[in-house]
Amino acid sequence: MRQHALPHSNPSFRCPSLTTSPPFAGIVRYADGALGMLFVEERFRGLGLAKVLVAEGSRALDDAGLPCFAFIVEGNAASEAVFLKLGWQRVADADWVSFVPCSDAHADRSSTTR
Repeated sequence: MRQHALPHSNPSFRCPSLTTSPPFAGIVRYADGALGMLFVEERFRGLGLAKVLVAEGSRALDDAGLPCFAFIVEGNAASEAVFLKLGWQRVADADWVSFVPCSDAHADRSSTTR
């Protein structure tokens, strides 16, 4: 059975569970087109679900004329193996930086001129 169960307006693909519980496997397509957050619950691993999700996600990106790229957390050997088996190549590393707003007291102090 081959499904990518969500409509194109939702940028995620998932294998729906057999009940109304959360999905047991999934992958996210971010707004910029990147694939990520690949997961398969432990009890469903080894069935090829991750390969189906990556293949379907890749096909959807290709069909939309978007570049295929993914973010995988370093050390996630299972995800790296799935992508490599499907012909993907590791081409770059990325570092993430986040910014949080300063408190009002800190913001006032930083705007003081010397």
